[in-house]
Amino acid sequence: MSQNVIDIVSFKSKMVHNFRIEYALRAMRKNEGNCLELGCGEGLCLRTVLKHSNSALKGYGIDMDAERINKARQLNDGIDYKIGDITQNLPYSDGTFDAVLILDVLEHVGNPQGALAEAKRVLKPNGILFMVVPCEGSFFTLHWVLSKIKLGHRLTQEYGGHIQHFGKKEIFKLLRDNHFLVEKKYFSCHLFGQLTDILGFLVKDLDKTMKETNLDLLQYKFLYVSRYVMMKLMKTFLFKLSYYESLLFRKIGFFALDVNLTCKSITNGARTTQR
Repeated sequence: MSQNVIDIVSFKSKMVHNFRIEYALRAMRKNEGNCLELGCGEGLCLRTVLKHSNSALKGYGIDMDAERINKARQLNDGIDYKIGDITQNLPYSDGTFDAVLILDVLEHVGNPQGALAEAKRVLKPNGILFMVVPCEGSFFTLHWVLSKIKLGHRLTQEYGGHIQHFGKKEIFKLLRDNHFLVEKKYFSCHLFGQLTDILGFLVKDLDKTMKETNLDLLQYKFLYVSRYVMMKLMKTFLFKLSYYESLLFRKIGFFALDVNLTCKSITNGARTTQR
């Protein structure tokens, strides 16, 4: 399992998106048994969590992208990978797993309710769900502001595949409806993280424009220089600033884009009041 993992040092290297690994490891600290990642892709995050977890966990991953699953299987990393739809009829029995991971996945699926219902079904009673979700529909995030001028959601949908634009209240309601109790919550990707996110999508948009549009030399040079400046800004300042910002304001949800949630699967009749 030594290859193709995020080294533990790399999320100390000021990459805000690696907070998901740090918080997942906290959630998994006392867990043993079976751990499933829904929407695992090529298994990078799951391998990393298993490698650095202090507990004994057996890994399982499922994704509907057959090409990515086949790449993951070629690594022979000891994880059981399957191809399938995470929103219905997961190929596992009820109560199979001690933990389920959903990392930046719900925004890509047409039926997030189905995905959480299936996660609930395959979890053992009191099993742990750890999930990370960007809340682009939350008031006063930069994505929400840009959506008002028809830019933000277009970029994330076209280049990030985001078809859901959740508000934080929607996420908590989905969890309550599926009988999950939020035990811990952390927030990340505040102002500088969102600037990094948006600039990354704008770079992809510029790449597409330069490739597919007939531009004169002056227009091309202008876009090329703009792209260079954006990349330089992200690599020189924004990656580090976004890391420290998320570290400092991890308990503050106002203006944050990402929610990192550790939840417990509870019985249907148990109290699920949470905010």
